Amino acid sequence: MGNGQVTYDTGVIPDPNYDISDVDVIIFHMSNLGYKYPDYYTLPANKPEGQLWIAACGEPYNRPDTEIDCRLLNDTKTMERFDATSTFSLTSDFPAIQDPIVEKMMRMEVPDFASRGPELATMVFSDCLGKTRNAWAEKVIAAFAAKGQDLLSYGGCYHTATETKCENEKHSYNRWINRCSSRPFKIVPENIVEPWYVTEKVWDALAEGAIPVYWGAPEVKLWVPEGSIIYADDFPSLDALVDKLISFSAADFAAAYAWKSKPASEWTGWHKAWRLSHYTLIPRLCEAASKAKSNGGKLLTPDKE
Repeated sequence: MGNGQVTYDTGVIPDPNYDISDVDVIIFHMSNLGYKYPDYYTLPANKPEGQLWIAACGEPYNRPDTEIDCRLLNDTKTMERFDATSTFSLTSDFPAIQDPIVEKMMRMEVPDFASRGPELATMVFSDCLGKTRNAWAEKVIAAFAAKGQDLLSYGGCYHTATETKCENEKHSYNRWINRCSSRPFKIVPENIVEPWYVTEKVWDALAEGAIPVYWGAPEVKLWVPEGSIIYADDFPSLDALVDKLISFSAADFAAAYAWKSKPASEWTGWHKAWRLSHYTLIPRLCEAASKAKSNGGKLLTPDKE
């Protein structure tokens, strides 16, 4: 915005009369507006003619465990003030697919896992408030233990091991990607299973050289390279899933990594995920706003295919 320093309160400008007249597009994070509703629920009192309001959501639509969600997208009174939506779903007006990884990182060689130890898999998450994820993770841990297998859990939840740290060439990845502590498989549970809700976690696992064992929305298969992940719900039970990991053959590993030698154009929806990612959202919104100005104020949403 062009008005200098802005005072935010949990990501929301608390003054409904704050001057917003000099901007064409405003992105509202619905999870911030909805947090501890109505404590931080403040929308501008006036909306200048021709200004576009985008209701953005990078969290689940409904996560009662934490109240960090985007349930306001289903609130008719709130949404009647907005011109478009931007979420992790292709059903939104301006999809914002969560954080694919650059090609160079995706193509890095598979680490020498055998030199790191006998452990088969890792798991990392530190948001311990998701009851459904916790229940699933506990069953996974039990399934591994029943087979005499160690599962290295590095995160704040179910912590059993300490990571060996190392630096990534792209330093912005250091927070989420640790290639020095990965193992052949990485258990990747989302904080909730909800249609289209696919986060950066699956991409981070691929960048670590691991094969992601993914528990989350089935739409993940639209984005990642074909054959690159194991989708947990494709198995009749967690015992069957763990049995498959234990029995993975050299041919199985070769098939799971076959995508690395293929052109990126053959990586299922990787290119599309980039084109519709967070990284391109601002340019896409600016382009739409520019076209709306020359179209009598009518917002034309882009082709998402």
